[in-house]
Amino acid sequence: MSSGSAVRTLAIRCPDWPVAAAVPAGLADAVAPVAVVRANRVIASGARPRRRP
Repeated sequence: MSSGSAVRTLAIRCPDWPVAAAVPAGLADAVAPVAVVRANRVIASGARPRRRP
């Protein structure tokens, strides 16, 4: 790199990526409540299960 060039970095935070990836893969329904559980702990969920009544 020359001394006048800049390095640009983009970071995207998607804590629910397992759910976001499962919907287009056909493994989950986009409107159904979805939670991913590992070792009896929820590691990701869609927006609907987090919504409070």
